[in-house]
Amino acid sequence: MKTEVCSQAVPGKRDSLVDGAQADGERDSSVPEFSEHFIPDRDGDRDLVTVTFSLRNTKNSGLSRALKIFEAFEAQIHHVESRPSRKGKVGIDDLDFFIRKEVYTKLSTLYPSHACKQFLDAFHILEKHCGYQADNIPQLQDVSNFLKERTGFRLHPTAGLLSPRDFLASLAFRELGLASLGASEEDIEKLSTLYWFTIEFGLCKQNGVLKAYGAGLLSSYGELMYSLSGEPQYKAFNPEVTAMQTYQDQTFQPVYFVSESFEDAKSKLWMYACKIRRPFSLRYDPLTCSVDLLDKPHKIKKALTQIADELKNLCFALDKLS
Repeated sequence: MKTEVCSQAVPGKRDSLVDGAQADGERDSSVPEFSEHFIPDRDGDRDLVTVTFSLRNTKNSGLSRALKIFEAFEAQIHHVESRPSRKGKVGIDDLDFFIRKEVYTKLSTLYPSHACKQFLDAFHILEKHCGYQADNIPQLQDVSNFLKERTGFRLHPTAGLLSPRDFLASLAFRELGLASLGASEEDIEKLSTLYWFTIEFGLCKQNGVLKAYGAGLLSSYGELMYSLSGEPQYKAFNPEVTAMQTYQDQTFQPVYFVSESFEDAKSKLWMYACKIRRPFSLRYDPLTCSVDLLDKPHKIKKALTQIADELKNLCFALDKLS
């Protein structure tokens, strides 16, 4: 069930529709299940809100009771749209389905003008090979399998924010995560801050225009618009400076760091990670998907031999094409 409402704050009313629905739900099982999944918009001094919800039991006047909740807040209902319940292949209910569809549709309208080229290219690949579309948001495992085959990365669900060390350790098969192994607590904190302001909330320039490349921005309709609105503060990306910046995990960022290009951000991150001092050296072996401790001469020689063989193959392939 989807409805569009327009409302203003009313003194003495409950703080949110969710609170009202949950309170009424304790008295009657037919009221709708609400969640804080509102798509806000602004029209002058009015808030336009799209609310998606599901009805537990439509036989017991569920829709009528749902509309009464909006009436209690003196909300002006402009449009009501209902659709039959459906289940995904792993039991996704109708509410989750329509929420995902709404988020996908809203974000897709922003990507062409707000997202960097690298993200757009990768997203088109996911649409083609993983089936991303408004009516079919693929499962995490399906996307993870595809990414593992293409890049070596795997996806794992978490219940919330991890500690900086645990999070970076899970990235140990790539440069930034590998740099965290054996690093001091101070360096771990700096690395996690850099990750936050780049891979999660990073901006870069493309053809003189600001674009988003951070995953946190590209998955948030509201913050994606805000980050490129000109309202927040923008600073040039310098890892030494960025690593000391306090970040916000409860609301939009007050400051964003801008790289001259996507490649510039990658290069500066890699150079910063290489400077971190550790009591040992490590190397990721893509053949065995493991991390090797380079603590003996023969291990280092073996790694150099593998790299030399790879370079020979690449040079041979290049000669054939030239």
